[in-house]
Amino acid sequence: MSFTNPSHYTMNMMNSNQSNFNNAFNPNPNFIPHRDTKNYGNIIVNNVNDNIVSEIVTEYTLHVDSIDRDLTIFPNPYKFTLSLGGPATTSSSGGVPDPRIDVSFRNVKYVKLKYLMLPRHINYKIVTDGSGNKTYSTYTASDQDAGNKATILSNYRYLLLRIKEIANDKLYSTNDIIKNDCFVIYRDSNYGYAVNDLWFATQPVKIFYDNGLQNLSKLTIEILKPDGTPLQVLSSITNTFTTTSIPNSEINFDQSTANPSSNFYTNFNQDIQTSMEFELGVCENQVNSQKNYR
Repeated sequence: MSFTNPSHYTMNMMNSNQSNFNNAFNPNPNFIPHRDTKNYGNIIVNNVNDNIVSEIVTEYTLHVDSIDRDLTIFPNPYKFTLSLGGPATTSSSGGVPDPRIDVSFRNVKYVKLKYLMLPRHINYKIVTDGSGNKTYSTYTASDQDAGNKATILSNYRYLLLRIKEIANDKLYSTNDIIKNDCFVIYRDSNYGYAVNDLWFATQPVKIFYDNGLQNLSKLTIEILKPDGTPLQVLSSITNTFTTTSIPNSEINFDQSTANPSSNFYTNFNQDIQTSMEFELGVCENQVNSQKNYR
C-alpha cells in the first residue's frame, strides 16, 4: 500500500469508521432508547419516589372445571385445553372452544398449582333397576374384595398433570415420562370425602427467569398415569372386572333420572369431572408512590 499516492479505495478505507481512529470507538446509537422514569419534580402533588415506576408481581387465581368444556372438542374430562382470551364464540364460527377465561396473561413469572380435585372412583358398572332403567354405579366394597381396584389411589401411587405451555428446566426424574412440563401429584390422605379426592403437587410452582417471562394464551391440560397413558373413566365388562374405557357418548350423558341404592351419585356426568386451581404471578408496573406520604 502506497501512502505517497494512495488510491481511491485506500482513501475510502482510511476515512471509514473501521479505519478512522477518531470514530472507530464511538458508541452505536440506540434503536430503542432506555425508558426514562426519573421523577423530575414537576408533579403537582409530588408523592412519588425518585423512580416513578416500580415493578410488582400481581397474583391472579384461575379456577378450572372440566364440566365447562366443549364436549364435542374435548370428550375426555381429563384432557382439554383452557383458552385464555380470544373471542367468546364457538370454535365452528372461528372462536375458541370452552373452557375459556376472558383474559390472557403476559410476563408471567410463575405458575402455582394450588390443588386438583378428582373423583375417588374411576371404575363403574352398569346397574339396571326394576323398571329396566340403566345407570352407572361405583363398585362396592365387595367388588373391591373380589379383585377390582375401584379408586384412583388403589391403581396408581401418583399421577401426572402435564401442561406443555409452562415447561421449565427444573424437574428431573428416573421416570422418563416425567418431563419439565409436568406436576407430580399425590392424593391428600387427610381429605376424607366419599365422592372426591384432593391431589397436591410436592413441587407445585413453575418459576421463570426475568429474561424468560411467559405469555400465556392457553393451557393444554392432561392428566396422565405414571406410565404416560391418559387417565380415563373405566367400566366393567359384565361381571369379570375387566376394564375398558367408557364410551364418550355415555360419559357425557346425563343419567340423573335413575338412582340405584348402590349409586353414590345422582349425576354421573358431574361426578367424574376434575377441577383445579392455579395461581399466576404476573410482573406488572405501578406508580412508585411514597408509602409514608400523608
